[in-house]
Amino acid sequence: MSEQAASLDIVTSDSIVADGDANLGEALADLPGVENIATGNSAGKPVIRGLSGERIRMLSNGVGLDHQQYGVRHMPSYDPFLLERVEVVRGASSVLYGSSALGGAVNLIPREIDYDTDFHGEAMTRYYSNNGQWDTGLRAGAGNGRFGISVGVIRRDAGNIETPDETTYFPPPPNPEHQDAAAYTGDLDYTDFEQAAGDIAVGVRDDRGGEWRLRYTRWNDEHNFLLPPPAGIKPPSAGAEGIGQYIDDEQLSLSGRTRIGNITWKPKLLWQNNERRSNAAGYPRSAGFDHTIDIEFDQYTARLEGEHGAIAGLDGGTVGVEYRYKTQESRGSTQLSPGGDVHNAAVFAFEEKRLGPLLLQSGVRYDHHTTEARASRTRAPSASVRDAEENSYGVATGSLGGVLSMTDRLSLAANVERGFRAPSLFELYVAGQHGGVAAYQEG
Repeated sequence: MSEQAASLDIVTSDSIVADGDANLGEALADLPGVENIATGNSAGKPVIRGLSGERIRMLSNGVGLDHQQYGVRHMPSYDPFLLERVEVVRGASSVLYGSSALGGAVNLIPREIDYDTDFHGEAMTRYYSNNGQWDTGLRAGAGNGRFGISVGVIRRDAGNIETPDETTYFPPPPNPEHQDAAAYTGDLDYTDFEQAAGDIAVGVRDDRGGEWRLRYTRWNDEHNFLLPPPAGIKPPSAGAEGIGQYIDDEQLSLSGRTRIGNITWKPKLLWQNNERRSNAAGYPRSAGFDHTIDIEFDQYTARLEGEHGAIAGLDGGTVGVEYRYKTQESRGSTQLSPGGDVHNAAVFAFEEKRLGPLLLQSGVRYDHHTTEARASRTRAPSASVRDAEENSYGVATGSLGGVLSMTDRLSLAANVERGFRAPSLFELYVAGQHGGVAAYQEG
């Protein structure tokens, strides 16, 4: 749709690479109404109109993703170098994307397949002198008119951040002039990281504009976080301490486009596997994994959209159904988020009607969402997990908006929408020490 009542911005991958942004938070921070929560040079997550984490829906080509965002340090598991562009929708977007799209939605669009070019490719390398970081990436593709392939790989390897040497106060005294003083300056231990990501897609298209794509993406990350004192296993006078984290994310998707009659059907299937492992406070990644937090899930999503032209007095729109199933295991000695199951089934429609210079857009959606913790898939289940019952939610959402064209270059837009967010397994059942935020949490 060329006109939107909702607030929409697009950031291309080429502009992200040119700016040197290494994470999505940095890449989107210059957009109006969007900020970045930065917790180290590798971790950044977007904030849209003051909302972040589970209040923003992360998507891959319109299909919802989950990145175990339990705290400010838990960033989306995707490298912007592998994308074609990022679409940011501000405001409630639950009609199209379901639970969690309260503050907005961030849609990650993968690289396009160029069917009409024999071969094309580009390489990127960048060095950051502050932390000795090397970024090296390669993107390439080829096609013969009917078949095509797209490949991308990137590696980011960084040492510790360096800051100017300043006076530190440790632990901070109660003096007002020292309340904002740093605990550490100079060479900041435990701010290093290593990331590697890759993406490969193959596609085939027919003479009628139909297309099928199969894509595999993987993102692997190992990093340290510098902990503020006192948070680890040593007294503050012993110096800085770190916490090691290990994240691995895999995605396999099949998407298509085919026209039948007056409807263009877009089926999408996505499997995502995500594992988050984290040490106890005071144990950096050089110490190896200590099995404190080990959470892994598999998520399966099937989505079918149908884009239609004029029908029943309407000018066009989209109808669709979606089903998502998530199964999770918690194998760590600390139950941050338990094992369990999440189901979500939805049906939705989004339609348009033009009345002279005014374009009206309206949508409606119904979701049936269930969440249940399972002690059998939790190594150290809390009492609330052992006694857990199924949580079920049936929610209807809707939207209404309009775009009034004043001139060829000026239009006025307004949109109102009702959204919803179902609580996650983490929010319902968290029980234990969360080293990443230096707190003990209970659901």
